Amino acid sequence: MSVTIAAVVLFVFGYLIQVGIINRVVGTPVLTTLTLTFGLELLLNNSLLVAFTADYRRVILENPLGVLDMGGIIIPLDRLATMALALLLTGLLYWVLNASRIGRAIVAVRMDREAAALMGVKVKQIYAITFGLGAVMAGVAGSVMSVIFPISPLNNILYLGKAFVICVLGGLGSVTGAMVGGLVLGVIESFGGLIFGPEHAMTLSFSLMILLLIFRPTGIVGKRGYE
Repeated sequence: MSVTIAAVVLFVFGYLIQVGIINRVVGTPVLTTLTLTFGLELLLNNSLLVAFTADYRRVILENPLGVLDMGGIIIPLDRLATMALALLLTGLLYWVLNASRIGRAIVAVRMDREAAALMGVKVKQIYAITFGLGAVMAGVAGSVMSVIFPISPLNNILYLGKAFVICVLGGLGSVTGAMVGGLVLGVIESFGGLIFGPEHAMTLSFSLMILLLIFRPTGIVGKRGYE
């Protein structure tokens, strides 16, 4: 239930933020947009700190899902459920972008905003819907992760950094690329943390990202024109 509530609330919130604030600077120099969104991030994050404090909290299920014992390998069922939900949402997003009318409009605006407007696409509305969908994905991810890991407003930098690395590794403009990038990052951080220590896991992932930007700026499965 909390996942559904978070998805609905954050879609509305993201849609209104885009319509009321960010759409006003679309088309202006990129520094203006960067400054505005950075300011919004500071404002929202500090508002969360005031409202919820910086204490780490975790959601405890009233009826724990338990664990799965596979020949001595213990797998928490809450993590399996989280992975299944993540795959379901990713598949749904892939379908929306590739098979739905609104998805094709989103892709068209991303590729050529002026041409899409000439074809009758309401560009600012598409921006708002896209921002709302991004907020939905973030809200659902936060809801399910709170069952597994302690969370705090201070976590935002960590997860923003991971999301950025995943997008670069997989390649922009591709939902499949996001999945590939996430898997690659997870494997690198897991084995890198095991070999070099957990404190170097992020260092390894950012180092790989830099190398990929140098030798393959489109990412692993990215499309040309998105880099």
